Amino acid sequence: MKRLLFLSFALAAVLTAAAQRVIENPDIDYVPTWITFTEISLGSDRTVVKAELRNRPNWWVKVSPDTDLVDPATGNKYHILGAEGIELGKETYMPESGKMPCTLLFEAVPASVERLNMIEAGSRPDNNVYGVHLAKRAPKSPAVWKDGIDPWTMTAEYYMSLPPSRAEVNIDYRRHRGMEFCKPATAHVKVHLDNYSPEIGVSVVKLTGYDHISRSEISVLAEIGPDHTYEADIPMDYPQYVFVDYPAASWLLIPGDTLEVFATVNSDNTAFRSTGESAMINALNDKLLDRFYTRGMEQYKQMEDSVAAGHAATEALTDHLTDKYNSVWDGTFAEQYLRDTPLSSFGKELVMVNAGCELLGNMEDLYDMYNSKRIVQHTAEDGSIYYTSVPDFKELDPSRMFDAIRDYQQFIYDNPLTLMNSTSWVIFNRSEYNPVFKEYSNSANEFLAEKSLGENTDTKTLLECKQRIDEQNMLEYGIGDCFMAEVTRTRDHLLNLANMSKDMSSLDDDVYVDAHMEATMDLLTTITNPYITRKIVEGYIRTKEKVAEHRAAKEGGKVADTATKTPVSREEQTLQNIIEPYAGNLLYLDFWGMGCGPCRAGMIAQRQIVEELSGEPVRFLYICEEATSPREAAEKWMTEKSIKGEHIYISSDDWNRLSHLFEFSGIPHAVLIGRNGKVIANGFQLMSADDLRKHLK
Repeated sequence: MKRLLFLSFALAAVLTAAAQRVIENPDIDYVPTWITFTEISLGSDRTVVKAELRNRPNWWVKVSPDTDLVDPATGNKYHILGAEGIELGKETYMPESGKMPCTLLFEAVPASVERLNMIEAGSRPDNNVYGVHLAKRAPKSPAVWKDGIDPWTMTAEYYMSLPPSRAEVNIDYRRHRGMEFCKPATAHVKVHLDNYSPEIGVSVVKLTGYDHISRSEISVLAEIGPDHTYEADIPMDYPQYVFVDYPAASWLLIPGDTLEVFATVNSDNTAFRSTGESAMINALNDKLLDRFYTRGMEQYKQMEDSVAAGHAATEALTDHLTDKYNSVWDGTFAEQYLRDTPLSSFGKELVMVNAGCELLGNMEDLYDMYNSKRIVQHTAEDGSIYYTSVPDFKELDPSRMFDAIRDYQQFIYDNPLTLMNSTSWVIFNRSEYNPVFKEYSNSANEFLAEKSLGENTDTKTLLECKQRIDEQNMLEYGIGDCFMAEVTRTRDHLLNLANMSKDMSSLDDDVYVDAHMEATMDLLTTITNPYITRKIVEGYIRTKEKVAEHRAAKEGGKVADTATKTPVSREEQTLQNIIEPYAGNLLYLDFWGMGCGPCRAGMIAQRQIVEELSGEPVRFLYICEEATSPREAAEKWMTEKSIKGEHIYISSDDWNRLSHLFEFSGIPHAVLIGRNGKVIANGFQLMSADDLRKHLK
C-alpha cells in the first residue's frame, strides 16, 4: 500500500512538473529600477512570477492591481490575480537592504507565448517591464577591442587598476587666463545601450552642451539604431560636460576626441573608452568625489536637516563645507585621492575644479535655503496666497563663508577652467545671485534699462560702475574683478541680444534696439578676457545683421536671399503636424510638464487671458511630453484648475525634436506663431491679453 501511495505521489509530481514550465532568471530586454524577475512558472491555471522589488532603504514600491502580462505579438493580456509577500495597490517600504522578494500571480499564459511585457495601466513607459523571454537566448559575445579588453569592463575599477601616472598637479589658475585650452573642433560620441527596448518609446536622444558665456545651449539629436547604439558629432570650443537625456547622464567631451560609452540603462554600470583622456576622467571623476565627501541626495538631506535644526546647525555645516573646499586646494585632496590615479595633470586639475564648483554651489544653496525661511507663505480663506516676514529672523552672513575660503576663492572664481566643470551652468547661475557678483549684473541691467527708456540720466559708465563694485567687493569679501565677474556682467546682456533677435516685435522698437547695441560697446570696455570679448563681438555682429535685415524688410527693401531652399527637417515637420489643425490663428505654444511648479502656476495665471481672447482668432496650445506627464493625471489636474485651450500630448521623441528646434531645455517655454505660420517670438513672455492682441492687427 505504501509503495502504491509513493508511486501515486511520484506520478502526481511528474504530471505537475509536466504541466508547468519554469524559467529561472529569464532574459529581459528592459527592466526598470524598481523590480526584477527571478523566476516564471507557466502553469495551466495561472502564471507565477517570483520577483524582487528594489528601492532605497525606507522608500516604497507599489504594484498596482491594474497590472497585466501582455503578449506583444498578439496584444493579449493576462491580468494580475494577487500577490504573496506584498499587498497589491499598497505602498511597500524597503528594508535596509533595499530589496524585498515577492510573488505575483497572473492569469495563465499559453505555452505558445515566447515573450511577455508587464504593463501597469496609465504608468510611465519606463516603469514597465519589456521583453521577458520565455526561452533562454544564446549568451552575448564580449565586444573585445583590439587590445583584448572587453570595453564593458572599462569602468572606474579598470582605470584605477592602471599604473599611477605620477603627473604633477599644477593649480596655478592664473596660467589659464589666455584661454589656451580653447581649440574649437568637433567631439564625437558613440553610445552602446544595454537594458534597452524600443518599446519604452525613446528612439531620439538629445545631447546638449552649453555656452556659459551667452547662456545658450548647443544641442544635437541622435537616433538609436537597431543595434541599440547611437552617435553624434558635437561642435565645441573647449572640453565640456554634455547633458544626455537617454540614459540621463552628463559626460565630458573633448574637441577632437572620440568617446565611446557603454551604458546599462537604469544602472550605474557605465564604462568608457576614448582616443584621448575623456574616458578616464568620466570613469573616475564621480568615484573620486564620492570618496572625498557626501554628495547628491545625501548631501541635500544634510542641508535640509541643518536648516530645520536652525542657525547654529546651518553654520556648522557651512564650516564643514568650507573646510572641504579649502582642502581641495591646500594639497590634501591631491595627496589623498589623486596621487595614485592614472590621470594626467590636466585630468587631476579638472577633477579638483569639479570638486570646488560642487562645494561652492552647495554652500550657496545652503545659504539660500536657510535665508528663505525669513518669509512664510500663507493661504487665505478665499484660496489666495500671501506672505509675511518672520520678526527678528537672523539671516546667515555671507561674509562668514567668503572669509573662510578667502585664501582659495580665486581658484574657482578667477579660473577659466570652470567652463569645463561637471556642474555645468550651476556654478555660473549661483554666482550671478550671490552677494559678490550680483551687483555687476544689477548695475548693467539698470544701465541698459535707462538707455532703453531713452532717458538722459547721469548714470555712470559701466566701467565706472565696475570699478566701484570692485572696490566694495574687495573690502567686504576679499575678491574684486575676476573671470566670474566678467562672465556675470556678460551673460544677461548676451541673452538679451539673443532674445531680441528671436522676437520680431522687439525689433520694431528702435530705441530699445539701439540701446542694446550701444550698451554692448560699453560692456566691452569692462572685459579683459579674450574669449569673453570674442563671444560679445560675435553676439553683437549676429544681432546687428538681424536688425539690419528686419529694418530693410520693414522699409520695403529687398533682402538678398542667397541661401538654397533646404528640405523641411524632421523637427519642422513635427511642428507643422501640431499646428496645422489651427491654421489661420495666432498660436501661443506653452511647453510644460506636470512636475514643473512654475509651469502649472503660469497656466493658472493665464486663465483670465484665455477667457478674454475666447472670441478672437487665438489658440492656446499646452504641449507636454506624455511619458513624463501621463495623460490621465494631466487631464485631471487641468480639469480641476479649469485650464482651457488645446491639450496636446507628444512622444519623448517629438519632445526632443521640438526642444531642439526651439533651443530650450528648461520649462516653461513659450513660442508665439503668427497667423501666417511663421514664428514671431521664441521664448515669448505673456503678461496680458494685449501682448497677443497687437499681433492680430
